[in-house]
Amino acid sequence: MADMKYQKRRIEGSDVIMPEPQHLEGNKYVNTGTSNPLPTSDAAIRQELQQIKQTQDNILAKLNDTINTQVTGSNAEELILRNITVSANSSIDSGTIPLEGVDNISVGIRLGGVFTNNPIKIYFRWRNGLSQFMDNSREEFKYHTNVTANHSRILTERTELVSSRLVIYFENTSGEDINLTDVYIYKYT
Repeated sequence: MADMKYQKRRIEGSDVIMPEPQHLEGNKYVNTGTSNPLPTSDAAIRQELQQIKQTQDNILAKLNDTINTQVTGSNAEELILRNITVSANSSIDSGTIPLEGVDNISVGIRLGGVFTNNPIKIYFRWRNGLSQFMDNSREEFKYHTNVTANHSRILTERTELVSSRLVIYFENTSGEDINLTDVYIYKYT
């Protein structure tokens, strides 16, 4: 190892030995000063700084453009019931469904069988709290039916929200049990 250079200074009446300003070059210490500055890697630092500036410019350019924040579109689908049997000539309800931030809804149902005579009536009632219904009586959803070889599908027309809480009733008007395979609520904002 190279020998460091020291200097002797008198500080407050005592001789103090201190290292001289120096840096290692290869195997030997050389004095640091204006004619021999401390070596730095300015080129590497400048290159990294340029890369940082370029990245920052790219980020700022993207922020100035419009940003697509659309995740699932303006419609959201939520499964609310699955494999529910509505007995002949009876009805069931969905329980209270929260609808915060939603403007309109529709309901989609897949029935476990083929029905051409629309045996299900779908009603709704709005809640103004957790347990109180609003003044309106039950309102019937108007819907369209699509019949396939194995099942029937129902899709109600869009309904504008009156409250952020809703209960949906499914009334079986036929003389036989009906299985609601899947019941979805479609939320439109």
